[in-house]
Amino acid sequence: MDEQTLATMADIGILTLRIMFAWIFLWPLPGLLKDWTTTVQTTGLLFPFGQSFFTTVSVAGMAICSIMVMVGIYGRAGAVFLFFFCIGGAIVHNKLAGLPEAAARKLPSADRETPCGKVLDQALTLNRVGNVTSAQKNLVIAGIAAYFALAGTGDLSVISFWPNP
Repeated sequence: MDEQTLATMADIGILTLRIMFAWIFLWPLPGLLKDWTTTVQTTGLLFPFGQSFFTTVSVAGMAICSIMVMVGIYGRAGAVFLFFFCIGGAIVHNKLAGLPEAAARKLPSADRETPCGKVLDQALTLNRVGNVTSAQKNLVIAGIAAYFALAGTGDLSVISFWPNP
């Protein structure tokens, strides 16, 4: 393949990555808005004060900054915000992994030996695996955000189509 074809394919690849990256943040927004109380409580795992403020900033940042990266307008700035958002998400998921286990430890040991106790243990294991996996995914997404923050959003950004004065 010639250099122009390779460059075009690279540009299309980065554009595809930007679209998918934005989708990760845009897709959960309706659910977060619909169950605002839980969204605020979850933010409280990271910020013990000012939960409503930080939740509003986080949810608005998810929407605005992901669109900034997707269309390539101030994409680096949006990526920096989303990098820190993902690091916070990893911390929250690690905390969520341990919360139910901490509550279950308060149960009498005899209750843990019942059939319901066995199901509880299975549910706790699934909770831990799911949240630890989600924390790891947040770190990978933070890596993608770091790439966009350092390298930019590529040549197929909206701003690249504007005529130069």
